[in-house]
Amino acid sequence: MEGNWQSRRARVLVCAAISALLAFGCGKSKISEAEQQALERHHQEVLLRRALRGEIQGPDGARLFKALRFVSVLDRNNQMPGSSEWNQPRLTSVRAEVKLGGPYFFTQEFQIANRNSHRYGYILVQTYSNGDFQLEKAWHADSSGKVVKEYPMKQPPPMKSARAVFLGPKNPGAERGLDGWFHGTLGGGLVERDTNDPATGFNCFKVGITNNISGQTNHADLRSEIFLLGSAAHGRQPMTLSFSYKFSAKVNPGDGLQVLFRFYDADTNYLDQNVICLGTNRSEAQMTQYKTIALSDVVAPAKAAAADIVVAANIDEAWTSGAAQFDDFSVITTPRRFWTGLFQ
Repeated sequence: MEGNWQSRRARVLVCAAISALLAFGCGKSKISEAEQQALERHHQEVLLRRALRGEIQGPDGARLFKALRFVSVLDRNNQMPGSSEWNQPRLTSVRAEVKLGGPYFFTQEFQIANRNSHRYGYILVQTYSNGDFQLEKAWHADSSGKVVKEYPMKQPPPMKSARAVFLGPKNPGAERGLDGWFHGTLGGGLVERDTNDPATGFNCFKVGITNNISGQTNHADLRSEIFLLGSAAHGRQPMTLSFSYKFSAKVNPGDGLQVLFRFYDADTNYLDQNVICLGTNRSEAQMTQYKTIALSDVVAPAKAAAADIVVAANIDEAWTSGAAQFDDFSVITTPRRFWTGLFQ
């Protein structure tokens, strides 16, 4: 039922019995306060490891690993809020929950403490049950638990439907750089991860040309890894392709930048494609905000089992208008409902 919560929690509790055991056990002399605190921290970490082991061995262990991998990528790219302040960090708690009805399918909370007992909290979310994680909130709290700083960030896109299934592509918003995407450039072509004003999260894709020479001697292309169409294969269910884009520069007359949604059979032989040409509308020049394209009711060819997404600059259409930003690519399908019942 919508609104019901299914939750599972991995919490770390410091056992108060340690103090009594240390004070009265075996007639030993009283240990120092520093030693007692060190033992309590060790006990806390043992409990955390046990809790994490239970999470990892449970049904959602793969999701936990996926979230931790995402956090490690952000940290490696120096994009983890507050990471420079951690000062010998240690993971102190993990909490996960599923809420039917959104705005996100799944949330995963981590808390990290430094040796000054300050805590850094992070909430990761999945827009779809099988989608990538994105960082939704981050904060810094002092040793008393009072929040002293919230880190600004752009919110991930909300779930379009509780029943929607994410098909691809992998790494849809460049939050893990260009992982999961192939790219090629020639001459003045440009493809890169961009951190300047993404639509959501910390990153976006930047694709375009750095000169004003048309023709394939100066081109750029960004292509996702091929992903399976699942229940939408062979035209069984319609799909929706969506993405956000922005042209910061002037768009020259006659220019067009292409986004291709291409289909393949089970042996990855090319079958057909849908083409979206951007930039032909002059009002899209020098945009201050992203625009979202949603191509609905796309039906795959009868033999199609997989697909990919391509952004092409200066290949089939002339493009001499700098670089465009792209974010939040997604292909989703919504399984049909099958009703059964007893009719009088």
